[in-house]
Order: sequence, then structure tokens, then C-alpha cells
Amino acid sequence: MKLDPDPKLIQEIRTRRAQGQMPSEILRWMSSGNLTHIEMILQFKAAFALDLGDAACIDGWEPDGTGELKDADINGILEREITTREREHAA
Repeated sequence: MKLDPDPKLIQEIRTRRAQGQMPSEILRWMSSGNLTHIEMILQFKAAFALDLGDAACIDGWEPDGTGELKDADINGILEREITTREREHAA
């Protein structure tokens, strides 16, 4: 289990975002690597300097669309939080 930030994984997450992938696409890629929801939450948190509460919404998402949160929901929530953090760090 990857509970500590994984520098290679974090860089790949950031690269995928820079390439224009939406959070749901990045999470789907992460889940294909057999990461658990907890691991995805912690790596996303580290990649974008999110608060744990902001990243916790990932727990309600499933790659097959059966989760409480659908792709559009998770994209809306995480995009807002990531964009906020990016603006804070740019200032």
C-alpha cells in the first residue's frame, strides 16, 4: 500500500494534468494500477497540495461509474480545488 507520497507517481499525475486530462481520467488510470481509494486520495492530495478533506471525495467515485459520484461530479469538485491551489501557489 502506497501511503507515503510516491515521487514518480506524483510526477505522472501532474504530467497527465498538464496534458489536459481531467481528474476522473487520471483516477481511472491510477485505479488500473490497482491502487486503492485510500492510495489514490493520498497521492492526489500530495500531487496538488490538497487538504485531506478536499481529496476525500475520491472515495465516492468508482472507475466503472457505479460510485455515488460520477465523472462529472468528481471532475467538478477536484478541478475547483486543484485550480484554487494552483492560483494560491502562483500568487
